Amino acid sequence: MRRLSISSLVVCLLLLWCAPGISAATSAKRNNWAVIVGSSRFFFNYRHTADSLSLYHILKRNNFDDDHILLFLADSMACHPVNLFQGTVQPITGENVYGCDTEVDYSGDDVDVKRFVSVLQGRYQESTPPTRQLRSDENSNIIIYMSGHAAEQFFKFHDAEFLNAADIGETFSVMHSQRRYHKILFIPDTCHGIALCDHVTAPNVACLSSSSSTEESYASTVMEDLAVSSLSDYMRETLSVFNGTSCENKTAGRSIPPRIISTDEKNTEGYSFLHLPLYDLNHNPLRHRLVKNPSKPAHRPPVNDQNALKKWNAEEFFCSAPGSSAKVTIRHDLLD
Repeated sequence: MRRLSISSLVVCLLLLWCAPGISAATSAKRNNWAVIVGSSRFFFNYRHTADSLSLYHILKRNNFDDDHILLFLADSMACHPVNLFQGTVQPITGENVYGCDTEVDYSGDDVDVKRFVSVLQGRYQESTPPTRQLRSDENSNIIIYMSGHAAEQFFKFHDAEFLNAADIGETFSVMHSQRRYHKILFIPDTCHGIALCDHVTAPNVACLSSSSSTEESYASTVMEDLAVSSLSDYMRETLSVFNGTSCENKTAGRSIPPRIISTDEKNTEGYSFLHLPLYDLNHNPLRHRLVKNPSKPAHRPPVNDQNALKKWNAEEFFCSAPGSSAKVTIRHDLLD
């Protein structure tokens, strides 16, 4: 009987390890996460909370559960004494995006630079519950959205503390070394937004922004009853292009672009923005015809793939698999 040499044995083991179904990484399913930040306090910054809650509800409609969304809100606009419509946040008049089903993970003074960076890097106090942790892994696609005030290469928290672009770049590098993501879509919806990506060197991190490094990001129409702006132009456009879309139905939607500019082809299948590349989500001409004052968005592809934004579809980030948890009925009459 022939005896296997050590080199032959090593080759056999390597073949078994690389075979389909053996590696956990190849068989694991994609899981999607979102970190949403409204970093501003004071009622005149109402729109930053409305922007954040608007994206929150887009994701909830697309099968995200609250365990996979980490929501940071620096101020409670719904309960602010100046708010004439108590208990509500209305990005569009009559449409409330703050209700009993809204789960805010971090609020008030908990919304700061240290907490935000710690969440992304997976550094928590022992008492932090799992629902307030970013429990992502190497198969995770993560949306990181930030609405607030900024200048070139820094972002403000509470109008008092600053997160700079170098810290953002370093944080993504730490996440990459920890294998905490597969792809990241970073969306700074703020002035000079794309400059926050200047120091990103980690692979598979794409940036979409509401403004270039040298331009401002503007507020949308003013709510006359509250005398504040209710949304950014960029988020109003995003709500318009996602209106009526469905993760399950690629042709559902009220705004179907006739042409896919990322491939320079006609949209013969009639796919909605949700099922088109991220480049179209940011730059398709139809997006800018849907509102009176269009934004001037910018983008930056991942350092390892200059064509990624024309290959990665929006659904890869904005859609999640339906959860298996049971729905809970909320009772309001128990104390009557």
